[in-house]
Amino acid sequence: MAIFKEMTDDKGQVTAYHRITSYTLAFMGETPTLDVSLADYTSEQYRNVEKADWTKNTQVKFSRFFLPVREDDTYTRTALYGAVMALPEFEGSQMA
Repeated sequence: MAIFKEMTDDKGQVTAYHRITSYTLAFMGETPTLDVSLADYTSEQYRNVEKADWTKNTQVKFSRFFLPVREDDTYTRTALYGAVMALPEFEGSQMA
């Protein structure tokens, strides 16, 4: 499972394949949040290289986002991807 969206960062690096690597409940201030980390790849092809040989690190960079914690605690894996895709940075993205 991943998110497809071509993005260019402030250094000119282009990534198009993004997968969630971890998420952690974070207590910053009064409101708990989910600290979500993504690995960003140039394309799915590079992720597949990494899958075939875990010693190869092919991601271009990591991204971090903070999401609100839902009171009903319904963050399944699919729902977590959907929440990231709803962020302004991922507008127009597609689920892989």
